[in-house]
Amino acid sequence: MKAPIRILIADDHNVVRSGLRMLLDRTEGFIVVGEAADGEEAVRLTRDMKPDVAILDISMPVMNGVEAARVIKSAQPSVRILMLTIHESEDYVRLALNAGADGYVLKNTDREELRNAVQTVYEGGRFFSPTIAAMLPGDRSIDDTAP
Repeated sequence: MKAPIRILIADDHNVVRSGLRMLLDRTEGFIVVGEAADGEEAVRLTRDMKPDVAILDISMPVMNGVEAARVIKSAQPSVRILMLTIHESEDYVRLALNAGADGYVLKNTDREELRNAVQTVYEGGRFFSPTIAAMLPGDRSIDDTAP
């Protein structure tokens, strides 16, 4: 039997973390190993819990999700990062990708899309909500010129 995908959830809203935990823990092959309320805690828990996938919100106190992604990827490049956010702008997508995010999903996603996103980034792929995928450059590389 295959080991479950170990997931860390980081979001500053308790109800969002709780809902995500319920949803993900009920998904076969997934297990939530930790929850963080800010980016700094996400970095620490990623180091301590060694998740396969860290789901990070962008807008968090102490350290935002983009900066947390950068720190996590620098220290633990094997951890896959999935941004789960309300921010639907190319600037935020660019910042997240440059920080090492492997996927970018909007919070209005459904259960199946979230499951697919986690599975895809875990397997080494990239995943973007359809709205986000439509704004990504075709053959241009993402650069860090965003604000």
